[in-house]
Amino acid sequence: MEYFNGIYTVEQVPFDPPDPSFSRGTRMPITTDDDFSPSPTDIPFAFFFFGVRKTNFRLGANGLVTFATDQFTDGYPTCPWLYSAPIPWPDNTPGAPTPLARMRDAIYGIYEDTHPLASYMSGNQGIYYGIQGEFPCRKIICSWNGVPPYAGSSNLNNRCSYQIVCYEGSNIIEVHVRRRGVDLTWQNGVGIIGIQNATGLPQENDPNPMSSTHFVAEGSPAAFFPEGLNTFNTPLDSVAYRFTPQGHTNTMCEWYRIFDDGRDSVVLGEDMAGLNDSLACGYSVPLNPMDPADPDHPTRTSAIVKPTEPSKYVVHLKFRNSNNDWYDLYDTIFIGMDTSNDLSIKLHGNSYDNGHRLDICRGDEAFAELTHPPLQVPVNIRWSADRMLYGTLVPFTDSLLLTDTTGLRVALLHDESYSSSYGDKTDSIWLRVSVDFMSGCSNFDSALIRIFPTFDTVDRVGICAGETFTWGHNGQTYTQSVNGPSVTLHTIAGCDSVVRLDLTVFDSTRYIDIVDDCKPYLWINGVTYSESNTATFASDTLHLVNQWGCDSVVQLKFTLHPLEARIYSPRDKYDFDHLEALLTDVSIGAGSHIWLLPDGSESQLDELHYNIPVDLDSALIRLVAFSEYGCVDTASLLLLLNKESFWVPNIFMPDNPDGNNRFGSVSIRTLQQQMLIYDRTGRLVFSCDEPDCQWDGRDRQGRPCPQGAYVWVIRYTNQYDPASTHVRKGTVTLLR
Repeated sequence: MEYFNGIYTVEQVPFDPPDPSFSRGTRMPITTDDDFSPSPTDIPFAFFFFGVRKTNFRLGANGLVTFATDQFTDGYPTCPWLYSAPIPWPDNTPGAPTPLARMRDAIYGIYEDTHPLASYMSGNQGIYYGIQGEFPCRKIICSWNGVPPYAGSSNLNNRCSYQIVCYEGSNIIEVHVRRRGVDLTWQNGVGIIGIQNATGLPQENDPNPMSSTHFVAEGSPAAFFPEGLNTFNTPLDSVAYRFTPQGHTNTMCEWYRIFDDGRDSVVLGEDMAGLNDSLACGYSVPLNPMDPADPDHPTRTSAIVKPTEPSKYVVHLKFRNSNNDWYDLYDTIFIGMDTSNDLSIKLHGNSYDNGHRLDICRGDEAFAELTHPPLQVPVNIRWSADRMLYGTLVPFTDSLLLTDTTGLRVALLHDESYSSSYGDKTDSIWLRVSVDFMSGCSNFDSALIRIFPTFDTVDRVGICAGETFTWGHNGQTYTQSVNGPSVTLHTIAGCDSVVRLDLTVFDSTRYIDIVDDCKPYLWINGVTYSESNTATFASDTLHLVNQWGCDSVVQLKFTLHPLEARIYSPRDKYDFDHLEALLTDVSIGAGSHIWLLPDGSESQLDELHYNIPVDLDSALIRLVAFSEYGCVDTASLLLLLNKESFWVPNIFMPDNPDGNNRFGSVSIRTLQQQMLIYDRTGRLVFSCDEPDCQWDGRDRQGRPCPQGAYVWVIRYTNQYDPASTHVRKGTVTLLR
């Protein structure tokens, strides 16, 4: 028979330590560095680790429980702290702790170098061992509470608290880490969470057929650990991991019927003839696959019984765990009986009539309550309904049926279309229900709901001046407008209705249709008005008859509010000396506006100051105007930028070898130029018709001109205005 197959599953589980205080039980005398508990601690129940029963263990100061107590031949040995290799550790593993044997066959809560000196502990800090629970659900709890990592002893906040739990029967192991502090300055803060067998080698099939470890899968791992935690140096907080041994578990389940009248108990089986009387609906026991270990005891995990009298049943579960230990568990259930299958619909509303008929008024709500014996459990309830509306069978709207666990609610909303002409005709609903009970019995019932009309309506009537009106509900005659006379119409079931009179006497009216718009308007006479008629509106007249037959005169008074977007700018041309444009909204008929600028931005200012970018030749400004009558118009203005640049020096030295020895204009985008130079007597001494001409200080015969002041005249055209000739005049001083 297989028990443990060599495999543990490892999973992260919710952090829920059995001892939340981490300090219950016996405080172990481990108060020096790198110690084990001085003597083995006995295990008070059968606990199997890697398929081998363990009878005692020792606690290590460095966060582990070891079952290798036969390796403690040197009295009170050291719990080694130095290691660097991940588990498993076969013999001669580089980086494994020394001595190695006592550190295998162990559970690592967090195997790390800690420092549990008494001087570093306060209050309930320390290492604890205890037992919780009772057979067969006991557990070993080993806790390290507030132990500092080595070299971090003075830091009271950098503590380690974790708990190892070993469960009886299931042999499950859990590790709960409340907090793990890390000191990377010592051994790089290395730690391990996991379990390891006694050899560090893959497990082998035990050749001894009587051994509890036989059928261990060949080559099963020697160690198990959560992913990423087989040597790690990071902090942990409120995490837990479970190690569950895998294998085969045997159970046997039997059912009994117990009699209180002196009859012997009966084991429920396949042949149950005579157990219940003839009214029983049958009996069956589902059979699971038979236990390979005991084919004479099939496992019955459930029983279906249909007793005809109050009965008591007992289940006996015999459970064998992977330790080869047997457990016996019992539970009892009592099933009462009510052989009645009575079923009834009970109606609730404004009035109640024998439970099967209910009279209500329209707009009220009815509730159909399903009643049955308390021990009869419905398993299938089917409601249906027919509706007779004012003498005509009509489909019933499913939305009016609102089912819940106790019955059915019928929502009957007020019908606005209903009037007094229906008289005393009713709206009737037949409800039907069919129920199947868990006992196998069925029944049905029906009920009637009568809905009587109720309404509050208004008779709206109009007459012309000089006419009379006689109201049929009270027989009175009216000649003037009234609002409020009412008559109560009495019906059965207390569903009274009220009819009110609203009478209006209409004079011949004269009405002026005043229309303001920003666009042409089409009036009811079929004429489109494109201009205001405020001075002649009396001629635009229609004679109409209202709904009561009274003449009315309607005149149109139309005012046209045209919209025209306009932009005003004091300048039409701009240059480098005048880059800012002042723009004003002078639109006609506008209530608001938006400036749309070339860079995509907008403005709602009345006056817009806009600087033309010097890298542009022009800028298009748009103004969108809105009128209060819903019209929109747009105006545009193109701002041109004259980028001409013209400059003339006022002094030069012809004989200067380092520069400034020529006189001429400095200009941009000049097309043509004529330059004339005169001396103080008015004699022309130099002329030139080239765009880039320069005067070297000599006269027309090539002779150097004397030092002094000279008058210059320059005529030119540019790219921005090629049709116009510009004239500039000035003086220049010649120095020698």
